[in-house]
Amino acid sequence: MHKKIRKIFFIAICFVMIFSKINIFADTNNKTIKVGLYLYEPYYYKDKNNNIMGYYHDLLEILCKDANITYEYVNVSMNNAVEKLINNEIDILLGVHYKEDRAEKLFYSVNQISLDNQSIYIKDKKVAYGDVNYLNGKRLAYIKGDITASWINNAFVGRNIKLDLVEVKNMDECVHMIESDRADVISLPNGSSFKNDYNNIFNYSSGIVYIAGNKNSKDIVKKFDEIILTIMK
Repeated sequence: MHKKIRKIFFIAICFVMIFSKINIFADTNNKTIKVGLYLYEPYYYKDKNNNIMGYYHDLLEILCKDANITYEYVNVSMNNAVEKLINNEIDILLGVHYKEDRAEKLFYSVNQISLDNQSIYIKDKKVAYGDVNYLNGKRLAYIKGDITASWINNAFVGRNIKLDLVEVKNMDECVHMIESDRADVISLPNGSSFKNDYNNIFNYSSGIVYIAGNKNSKDIVKKFDEIILTIMK
C-alpha cells in the first residue's frame, strides 16, 4: 500500500513539474515584454521618420521573432535604465556592462552582444592622433550614467591627465556642448554619425556588453541566449 502511495505521489510530482515547465514557456511566448530604450547611436537611434533603428533594435527583432515574443519599448535614460530593470519597471535591457555591485540583482546573458568601442573627438584639427596629453584639463561632455567617462578617467590617471567632466542627459546634448564650445572633448561610439568633422585623437573599448534581465525575466534572457548560440553555429 505504501509503495502504491509513493508511486502515485511520484507521478503527481512529475505532472506538476511538466505542467510547470509548459506554463513557463507558454507565459514567455504570450507575454509582451518591456524593453528599455535609450538613444545611443549606432545602437539605438531614430531615423527621419521617427522610427527606431540601430544594432540593438535589429538584434531584438530577430530574438523576439525567433522566440515568438512580442515587445514594447519603454523610454529610459542611461542613468536610470539599470535601476528600472532592478525595480521590474522593464524586463530586458540591451547593452549592459557587467559590474559586480549589481551582479546579484541582474541576470546577464551568457553571450556578449557587442564590444563598446569608442572614439575620442575634439574640434582642434592640429592635434595628432594619440596625443592624449592634450586632454589634460579639458572639458569632457558625457552622458550621465555612461561608464565611458569613468573608464577614460581611470585609464588616464596614471599619466597625470585629468579631465573636467561635464554631465549631460543624452548624446544630442554631448554634441551640442562641443558645438557651442561649452565642452572640448566628447567620446562617441564607433559608427556614430555625430562625429561630423571632429578630429579623432584616440580609440578605445570600455568592454563587452550583454543582455540583462531581472529575476522575473531570467527565462527570457536564457531563451535569447539559446537563439544567439543557434545563430552563431
